[in-house]
Amino acid sequence: MPVVLHIDDDLDCLSVVESAFLGRASLLSVGSLAAARDLLTTHDNIEACIVDVSLDHENGLDLLPAIRVALPSVPVILFTALDDLHPGADADAVFVKSRTPFEALVETTMALIVRARRDAQ
Repeated sequence: MPVVLHIDDDLDCLSVVESAFLGRASLLSVGSLAAARDLLTTHDNIEACIVDVSLDHENGLDLLPAIRVALPSVPVILFTALDDLHPGADADAVFVKSRTPFEALVETTMALIVRARRDAQ
């Protein structure tokens, strides 16, 4: 089962996303960039990262360079409340929370994991 790092400061969102992935992936759910950076250095089995952009007093985009250094081939999915965020930075997908069914987040994440595994062979 793939391991997915999920960073979000909303505990309800962390819980709902974890439930959505139940049986499909194991989530490492954290609420801060510091906790996410710690996991990036201690877990080499992470296969995808779901990052909230608007964290309390932090910007999730600040974590992207650390992800790319620690896990260069791992897909990054931005899952944000910001309506005007455009794909870019270093993200493989961008979803707006208010317009994205959780199943779409799960399906896209799983498809990106499969693609990354295939590209690594």
